Amino acid sequence: MLFWDYESHEFAEAGALEPVSLQLPYSIQPSHSPFRTRDYPSIWRAIEAGYVVQPSDCPPVRAIGMYGYVVRCPGEVILRRAQSRHTERRFTEKWSAFGFAEIGGALWPKSDSLRVASWIAGSEFVKIQTGVRIYFPASMWLYQGPLPNQELLPRSYEVMAGMEYPARSRTKTRGREAYAHASMNVIVRLPHGTEDVVIGRGESICWLFPVQPRGAMALHRWPEDE
Repeated sequence: MLFWDYESHEFAEAGALEPVSLQLPYSIQPSHSPFRTRDYPSIWRAIEAGYVVQPSDCPPVRAIGMYGYVVRCPGEVILRRAQSRHTERRFTEKWSAFGFAEIGGALWPKSDSLRVASWIAGSEFVKIQTGVRIYFPASMWLYQGPLPNQELLPRSYEVMAGMEYPARSRTKTRGREAYAHASMNVIVRLPHGTEDVVIGRGESICWLFPVQPRGAMALHRWPEDE
């Protein structure tokens, strides 16, 4: 079981949004799809008549489009790659800048940039702070990363994937079970070109679900029948 909470009342008041179940457009099979039936002659007649097979016609693709949960951006984020590296932090009414990151959008409490997105050590990456904390069983790890099948989604930015794992300093007990917790700061790469990237409030930006820890899984060849 997973739990979530706001990192603080300050983030809740600033507009942090609760996580929601993943529901991507390609997880819904169109009502007119001939693949809704197992009548294979009818399927082939539809294809010969011009029906174009869609990713949503594939059951595994549909399944992954509804698996797990997402955290959402709590306010507008505007990202721009600087033409030259800023060696000092700069703040204006509309922009904050440091390193290669020029960041606009909504303001955010406890942020180095004063905005929802903030720089990471002057690199080409930023972190989008969601204000949400996820609690997961301490016997598990927590995957967080880009939404599945990015090629099927109208997105213009790269989200980094990673694994959160239990740490003694980030563990609480609920009932008889220990839960680790992690703040959902989503790591995003700055745009490669000169166009700004705009991420809207409420946009799903990070996919998450619990997984077995490293070392708990092993891959073996299926044994031959004796």
